[in-house]
Amino acid sequence: MPDKIGRLSLQQAIRESFPGAVYLHLAERWRVQEWRNSPWERGIRVSPTRSRAFTEPLIRTFVNLSVEREGLLEGHFRKGPTGFLAECQLQISERVEGYKERNEKKLYRDLRQRNPAMTPKTREFRTTGVVFRIAEKWITEEINLKHRLARALRAVFLREYSISPQDVDVSATNIAIVERGQRRMVSDAIVLYDATHGSLRLTEPAYAEFRGLIGRLQRANALASCDDDLVLPESLEKLSAWYQSLEPGSPEGFLDLASPDDDGVPEGWQLIYAVGSVLSVRDTKGVLRDVKVLEPIMLTHDGPARLFYRYQAAGAVHAMVAADKLEPVGDEYCIALWNPSTNEFRQADDDFNESPRAVDRPIAHEETAVAGSPIHG
Repeated sequence: MPDKIGRLSLQQAIRESFPGAVYLHLAERWRVQEWRNSPWERGIRVSPTRSRAFTEPLIRTFVNLSVEREGLLEGHFRKGPTGFLAECQLQISERVEGYKERNEKKLYRDLRQRNPAMTPKTREFRTTGVVFRIAEKWITEEINLKHRLARALRAVFLREYSISPQDVDVSATNIAIVERGQRRMVSDAIVLYDATHGSLRLTEPAYAEFRGLIGRLQRANALASCDDDLVLPESLEKLSAWYQSLEPGSPEGFLDLASPDDDGVPEGWQLIYAVGSVLSVRDTKGVLRDVKVLEPIMLTHDGPARLFYRYQAAGAVHAMVAADKLEPVGDEYCIALWNPSTNEFRQADDDFNESPRAVDRPIAHEETAVAGSPIHG
């Protein structure tokens, strides 16, 4: 039997021992060859390596905001004419789609042409977080402003409340509002969330003390040079004005967020998975099966029209599935715009097809040793 060298949680494995990674364990280097998950074996197979390279995972994060009464926490909801601020329940999906080695990005969709073991890995968890939706033009006028603001809020928040960087994360893309299984993409929101299982509510102060966080950002800018500003001072002034426009909202107002308003999609068009996208559907046993999207269809059954997809599965089997049953757990899909009336298709904004981002591994990852099992042989 192969020797066991340690144990990892799924959260650690996604960031430290993804397929192709150089994994450090007790000052020794191992190259991750493959993940195995079967009734007889559950582990990660690694082999010794002399490579001095340092690999970083390329991770794409998906955030689903539940717009239901039980999704809102302690009535923490403020709404204004151009957005809202809320603390609520979230479902997070993190998918490693490749890695960065010697400043070169290597995506699994390319690597697995030669090595089938190089496949994306996903973890999903429910948590809590604070959602800032800023439906104003200034947030999208400057390229990357929304991302800079997201990173700055997280950095100041971690320092202000002495929270470990691996316990809180932030996302500015791939955010969807979910109500009764129906998803609606949002392109002008930022989500600061607990990156751990459970309901510790580490990010609650971001809702209760948001004005103070803005003040800390302004203070940080005052102490930095012009070239090192976390966020431009004029942007912080607009952020402060946006926050002052918010007023306490009711739970009913939170539920109203499910109704489509200005979501960045032209009138008469819908965001869909593009034809040819490879996604997954759970079978009757709960096992994910890859399927290929053939076409979107609007169907009416006991209520308003709903989005369905016709797909092709293994063995050239054709079938149909509701949109909320498709799960984006691969790396061969993209978002597109579709007009049901004319059956026209358009490429979606880049915000909906963001590239995976490089993510730092935990600071003391050499010392980690506990829960999936890396094996070498």
